[in-house]
Amino acid sequence: MFGFVVRRAVGRDRDSRRERSGRFTVTVERTMGPDAPDERQALWSLLIAPDRWWSPRHTWSGDASNLSLDAKVGGCWCEKLKDAGMVEHARVLLVEPQHRLLLRGELGPLQHLAVMGKLDITVGTAAGKTTITFSYRVGGYGLQGSPGLAKAVDAVLSEQADRLVKAATAR
Repeated sequence: MFGFVVRRAVGRDRDSRRERSGRFTVTVERTMGPDAPDERQALWSLLIAPDRWWSPRHTWSGDASNLSLDAKVGGCWCEKLKDAGMVEHARVLLVEPQHRLLLRGELGPLQHLAVMGKLDITVGTAAGKTTITFSYRVGGYGLQGSPGLAKAVDAVLSEQADRLVKAATAR
């Protein structure tokens, strides 16, 4: 089985992408200012309110204010659509407030493929700084012959992580 890892560094931030036949993992990590409980709380509060930071370009409706996340086990990361429509982006599997959010779902165009995705988001500390890490693992038959998907997912998650950190530091 062929596999490779692509890493790029931007300051203290790290992104990586691992691809293998039928599956991939994208990990995006961002570092914020000095770690403090109130910084982690503010970051967590934003994280569970994707309507405040997610790019409207990566929504079905074109409007991030239509996003909602019910941050409890079984809760929905959903989006309202016109004419009373709705789309489920992911379902909440695990919540450790201010530390970890685990979601199961296939984001964006992955919903149309025979795949399963798990998005593990952690808030932590490293070297006295607050960190946020998105790790998205996707696998299934729908990835055969689609080598560009991991790169596209990496770009979208990187953008969202940057937007989250920007929103958290702008307060």
